[in-house]
Amino acid sequence: MSTVAPLPPGPRYSNPLQFAKELRPDPLEYYRRMVKEYGEFGCVHTWPRKIVWALRPEHFRYLMVENAEDYPKGNAFDRLKAIGGDGLFFSDGELWKKQRRLIMPSFRRSAIKKYVPHMTAGASTFVDRMEARVGDPTFDIVPEMATVAMDIACRAFFGDDIVERANTLHRALWDTSEWVDHAMTNPLAPPLWVPTAINRKTKRAIATMYAGIDELIRDNRQRGDTDNVLARLNHLVAGGEMSEQQLRDEMWTLLNAGHETTATTLGFAFALLSKHPQALERVQKEADSLGGRTAIFEDRPQLGFTYRVVLETLRLYPPAWSTSREASVDHIVDGFLIPKKALLQPLLYQTLTHPDIWENPETFDPDRFLTERSRGRAHEAYPPFGLGGRRCIGEQFALVEATMVLATFAQRLEFRMEPDFEVVAGIMGFGPIRAMSGIEMTVHRRAGRVT
Repeated sequence: MSTVAPLPPGPRYSNPLQFAKELRPDPLEYYRRMVKEYGEFGCVHTWPRKIVWALRPEHFRYLMVENAEDYPKGNAFDRLKAIGGDGLFFSDGELWKKQRRLIMPSFRRSAIKKYVPHMTAGASTFVDRMEARVGDPTFDIVPEMATVAMDIACRAFFGDDIVERANTLHRALWDTSEWVDHAMTNPLAPPLWVPTAINRKTKRAIATMYAGIDELIRDNRQRGDTDNVLARLNHLVAGGEMSEQQLRDEMWTLLNAGHETTATTLGFAFALLSKHPQALERVQKEADSLGGRTAIFEDRPQLGFTYRVVLETLRLYPPAWSTSREASVDHIVDGFLIPKKALLQPLLYQTLTHPDIWENPETFDPDRFLTERSRGRAHEAYPPFGLGGRRCIGEQFALVEATMVLATFAQRLEFRMEPDFEVVAGIMGFGPIRAMSGIEMTVHRRAGRVT
């Protein structure tokens, strides 16, 4: 095939360390430059394997949906199993298919409906905590977003209220994510068993994380829970369909992915609403329509704008700016070769802000997701949760959760950001997009709120 089709255009590096040196400081900016110089479908020519980037929805559809079996996660993710084992995020092949089949019932619509009381309970605790800070000077709300998201994840997944332990678990997850960033962008990064400073720190974090998970599993079994994710998976373990280690790995994955996405989204959403008072008023009006009561699953239609705020926040600040796949066969796309063993780098963030796809892409406009404005937009044009069979299993959980937290908060309080404060979004290595300098805000009671 290589004699028939050329490789896509792109930069050439005889020394892979030079590529790593250019990529590591800011992968987002690196690929922006590459797209501008070489086009929307290109290739980094380097050793030990080529890296092909893409950002058009039609390319995503062909590569990650129609031919997803030809693009597993591959070797790029194998070394990361040192921190998360063989959970859904890292596994591939038949093991992944089996585990997804076993876990999927816990994330269907009927299951998510049962989790809403956990979401609103965690959100109410968060609001109580924030109300105690009314009158305080500005503070970074990002740690609070991590706490509420971790609390809700543990209530829904484990059946446990862990507010007091949330920060410890979040810190452990943050430390392991630093190692992932290091491992993914440094070709000379040693394996985890080598006792470097970052490896020792990471191993302590892993021990903390799994100790916390083991405690939550033990508590769940002692209570005899039946209505949360862990209870369902415990039933599978008891029936021999899942091993104890696989259970631990899956709960690590759910706890990690299940709180990081929501925490990041909530922080950016509150910042965007503070900068756009008309949007904030619409969210508050929807919250007031609840009449002061706790939101339930059936309230989603009357929280439609709040839900669209979540969608728009994820478009502007997607939790994953990219991912990685490994080609298991040769493919020709638009006359160019993607060779076997090449890494596929889908530039999800650039798709979500592409001017050919989104009108005024840098503008905060939740109503762009109204049905009448979404007609004709390719499904693959909105990939903040991934694409195809590997699309995040917890997508609907995260969307409903963030909506419920925003609505619960808006019933009583509002965050305000100083007019001159700018939220700086960025990434560490290949990690999620985060507020790099925090999000400094003050909290206020709402005037004239419905009680």
